[in-house]
Amino acid sequence: MQKKRVEKEKKENNSPVVLGSTKMAKWISANKLLESAYLKRISKTQLELSSSNGTERFPFSYDEARHIWLDCQAVGIKLRFEPKLKEWLKAETAKHDNYERRKKEWEFECIPFESSLGQALSHRNFQRQGVEFAIQNKDILIADEAGLGKTLEAIGAIVEANITGSILIVAPKTAAYVTWPAELARWLPEVAPYDEWIIIGGKMTQLERVREVKRVIRWDLGKGRIGPRQWVVVSPNYLRLKPKVDYRGRFVYDDNGEKIIKPVREAFPALLTIDWAAIIVDECHQTLSGAAGEIKNQSAQRQGLGLLSIQENGLRIAMSGTPFRGKHENLWGTLNWLRPNDFRAYWSWVYNHFWVYQDYNGVRQVGGLRDEKKFAEEVKNLMIRRTKAEVAPELPQKLYGGTPLWPNKKDDQGPVAVWLEMFGPQKKSYESMAAQAMAELEGGTLMANGVLAEMVRLKQFADSHGFIGAADEFFPNFPSNKFDWLLDFFEDRGIDGNGPGESKVIVASQFTKIINLFAKRLKEKLSIPCFVLTGETNEKERERIQREFQRGRSEDGGPVPDVVLLNTKAGGTSLTLDAADDVVILDQTFNSDDQLQVEDRAHRISRVHHVNIWYLASQNSIDESIARHTYRMETSIKKILDGERGMDFAKILLRDAM
Repeated sequence: MQKKRVEKEKKENNSPVVLGSTKMAKWISANKLLESAYLKRISKTQLELSSSNGTERFPFSYDEARHIWLDCQAVGIKLRFEPKLKEWLKAETAKHDNYERRKKEWEFECIPFESSLGQALSHRNFQRQGVEFAIQNKDILIADEAGLGKTLEAIGAIVEANITGSILIVAPKTAAYVTWPAELARWLPEVAPYDEWIIIGGKMTQLERVREVKRVIRWDLGKGRIGPRQWVVVSPNYLRLKPKVDYRGRFVYDDNGEKIIKPVREAFPALLTIDWAAIIVDECHQTLSGAAGEIKNQSAQRQGLGLLSIQENGLRIAMSGTPFRGKHENLWGTLNWLRPNDFRAYWSWVYNHFWVYQDYNGVRQVGGLRDEKKFAEEVKNLMIRRTKAEVAPELPQKLYGGTPLWPNKKDDQGPVAVWLEMFGPQKKSYESMAAQAMAELEGGTLMANGVLAEMVRLKQFADSHGFIGAADEFFPNFPSNKFDWLLDFFEDRGIDGNGPGESKVIVASQFTKIINLFAKRLKEKLSIPCFVLTGETNEKERERIQREFQRGRSEDGGPVPDVVLLNTKAGGTSLTLDAADDVVILDQTFNSDDQLQVEDRAHRISRVHHVNIWYLASQNSIDESIARHTYRMETSIKKILDGERGMDFAKILLRDAM
């Protein structure tokens, strides 16, 4: 197109057509009788155009190089390129053409293509599909794998749907006070410069929180409103509300016909007075999943979310990379919140999709899924889920280090982990605890509600030596076979405290005491610095850890640790730590989804690299036993809570682990 226009103008004017700079126009006038010229890059900022008449320098840029070529072509000068410059120009031309194609095909109206939000969405077709899915279906679950940008899709859906009014975002504390404020500040100023966002909670005093809630209500009433939207971000704690219900589970009303609602601790019933234009529940598996049919049996957070009012054409968006929380039936809580009129009765829905049986006590228990296709068909217009393998094939799959538990079997080699032998005091203390637990189980002195506590205690001894203190509290100590393995692993990665290592590492445990013990030994005895991130880490420190770990330097430009030790629960969400190439899981929680969340702190589409996952397991311990049985049975270890059936399963685990 450009070439045709040049030729047309040249014929009409019978004079050279110069598209570039004034400097280039002068060069053309002085050299238009030349047959050839040569263009090369001589520095990061300059191009050199040489001919038999001498040389001239120009600023280095794609536009400048392209204009020089077109101008030479217009007057019949054959321009030759330096090979590297030619390849670079080809690549940049392809990018330019791709940009123009994406701009031409841009389907959104409220999100400008040139905006930061538009550019981010234009590069990811699956994210645009997520935005369109939300707009079309209104009440949806975005269940993409962690690291695929669910937050971006939710913001894009609100803006593109031209939702106006008050928007509520309910997210775990870290996401509410760190992730969401950062994402709103990043994407909104260009596409919605007059929108407000209000964060309620964090380090605010009770009085400050009350004032912010009043501010939200005033805006919703039209007082002091400038822009079309206000985004209100809270943690689920502020929606812990318990409505009064009768023995049949029906709401109880006061003399004015209002539901009687009791706030729990810092909750704000005033949030129920707003008719929200949209509600987003982030990490919904923590608040919505698992809810049963009877209101009185639901958590206060779940009850509060169910009491919220939303406009007729408003959006309900639930988000989680692990929405089932270990079991398919847990999805009902989310489905019921999204479309309460379609999903009213829990057990009717369960009988429709699952096998149901009675346990030893005559209590109904949910078994396996009857028909996966039928289940998928029911949720196809409510749930959208994409995996990294589907949408980012350039991202290598996670690699799991270690060896199979049954290496000699050809077809089925069992779970893969790093199998570690216990020695000395750690082995003795573990064996003593296992024998005691088995005796209590066999003797009938250990009740069903104590089984989980025994399992957790054995998992702690499988991590390290230690002792049981007051109130049956475990205090870890050395030796630890897993800590010894870590030291060898760090040495292989060049992490020795004498400067940057060859790679960065995430180390996760479900036990904060283990994290603190290992961190103290690394820092004080071995001079190996490390970041520590647990539930005790405040939002500001958490943000600093993420920022410095990712950048590889501190705020003042100094070195930072190559290792971050984190609690599985506290560090499993709302963190990007993809500077790490290795993730070490010291122990597993009873929900495999928790480990997947930790793995995906490093394995994200924001960085294309190989991520190695290392699961550590003590041989002849509860670690090995759980790995073996969950692998064979394809079930969650949570089944140890299922009354007598769970106690029988616990006995099997213990016998195998002794």
